[in-house]
Amino acid sequence: MRKWYEEQLQRVAGHDISDEELDREITDSAKALSFDFWMFGVRLPVSVSRPAIEVRGNYPPSWQSRYRTPGYVEIDPILRHCKVSSVPLIWTAEAPSSERQYWDEAKAHGIRYGWSMSLRSQFGAITWFTLARDTHPIYPDELAVTECPMIWLAHFVHASLGARLLPAMFTEGMPHLSSREREVMGWTAEGKTASEIGAILGIAESTCIFHITNATRKLGAVSKTHAAVRAAVLGLIG
Repeated sequence: MRKWYEEQLQRVAGHDISDEELDREITDSAKALSFDFWMFGVRLPVSVSRPAIEVRGNYPPSWQSRYRTPGYVEIDPILRHCKVSSVPLIWTAEAPSSERQYWDEAKAHGIRYGWSMSLRSQFGAITWFTLARDTHPIYPDELAVTECPMIWLAHFVHASLGARLLPAMFTEGMPHLSSREREVMGWTAEGKTASEIGAILGIAESTCIFHITNATRKLGAVSKTHAAVRAAVLGLIG
């Protein structure tokens, strides 16, 4: 499994594989693990109140269309779990009443039993990978044999597909702050003024303002406070 994982990552890193080929390889790997469907999602906090979400997979088109309905993904109990835990989630037959509508709709589209796992990425992004099927539950004896390959596959998809989806989610390009810009944003997030930051870092106040202005522009923010918040949620500081 390790050799396969390393060979696949090397191919993807070298751009020797197209998006369509990558999707097929993930589908074949899922089927080898007795799952008909897979889905990979990225949740990027480009905005505190309106995070960007991108999903990819081979779910039935009807379910993909429903899942992409504005706001629908945010009620996904799988995503709710993955936002707070990286422990793999095995879908259970019983769901609380608050989730029943979601699961009933998923089952109607052939998405009945599954396994999901999340990982953290750069810029504060959360990714999650799901394997799903319609036929039978995931029993403990099956999981004892297949969970290790499933985790390896999740990491592979995170590393390969995540690297392709994440850059496109920044509408104005991925923000890159210099080390000094990160420093001044970090102190700005602590509530320090430009004068105080200048004294801490041993630079002139005007120089500090220069770096704050540049960081604010790069982050697409409207104020230094907004910039500090964006830098924090994107994992650029702290």
